[in-house]
Amino acid sequence: MLGCGILLPWNVFCPVLITATLFFLSRLVGSPLQASFASYVTTTSSVFNVFVLAHATATSKRVGI
Repeated sequence: MLGCGILLPWNVFCPVLITATLFFLSRLVGSPLQASFASYVTTTSSVFNVFVLAHATATSKRVGI
């Protein structure tokens, strides 16, 4: 259950990022972020997911579901 809760936002977010990549790249033309935008978004999302997973793991013992 914990894994589903952590991976659900990622599975929803990935198709949005993939389909919206051309839009964001067109908005970032001439910007230094253009080449690495998708990498930054993916890294930020993964780091946030790790923190949420750690928090959920630490607090799951208190909930007792």
